[in-house]
Amino acid sequence: MNKQEALEKIEELKKFIENEYKQEDWKPEKGEDFFCITYYGDITTSTWRGGDVFENMYSLGNIYKTRQLAQLEVDKRKAYVKIQRYAKRVNGDWVIDFNDNLPKFFIQSYYDSLGVISNVNIRHLNNVYFKSYILAIQAMEDLEPEYKLLFGIK
Repeated sequence: MNKQEALEKIEELKKFIENEYKQEDWKPEKGEDFFCITYYGDITTSTWRGGDVFENMYSLGNIYKTRQLAQLEVDKRKAYVKIQRYAKRVNGDWVIDFNDNLPKFFIQSYYDSLGVISNVNIRHLNNVYFKSYILAIQAMEDLEPEYKLLFGIK
């Protein structure tokens, strides 16, 4: 295989991956198969027939083009819950108060790495907060695979 053929193969593979693994705002057509997550976390397939049940699934974001995308969502949900439970355990009875002018700590991604951020009064959607820098650092170390999955870091 020469260089040009290799480049063409790479482009072909890129297009396949984009079609196979990127969901974007995909909605099946009537009669088209899709994947969804059951209430107990398994992945099942169904055929789009329209109507309230299917529209509700779509509005909740529970329609996936591929089994891999559905599984990725299951894995992300499990990781997020694990992080929330960890924070609840280590934070003890601490209740976050955005009006107390005290720092709160959370994990954020910087390119392909993780770091601890502190803020006082700004709420960030879906962040899990820690009452101290030390607890946040420990969480980042203990839950590195979960954070990397959520941030899409390899």
